[in-house]
Amino acid sequence: MGRAYPDTTKQELLRKGVDYAGLNDVARALAASPELVESWMRGQASMPDGKLLVLAAFLDRLGRPEKA
Repeated sequence: MGRAYPDTTKQELLRKGVDYAGLNDVARALAASPELVESWMRGQASMPDGKLLVLAAFLDRLGRPEKA
């Protein structure tokens, strides 16, 4: 049985960040507990819009190649 509701963009971005950097690093970047980040990903709590901006900046930094 599938999910009752489709994931939000925030949930998808959180999952991508966790897949790439790990739950603890995402939580640290968002100044949130890992448990809260998991709640956001499951849709059990609503991630504030301001955290989306922080998450986008974090993901942007992850995607940039290291300068030599």
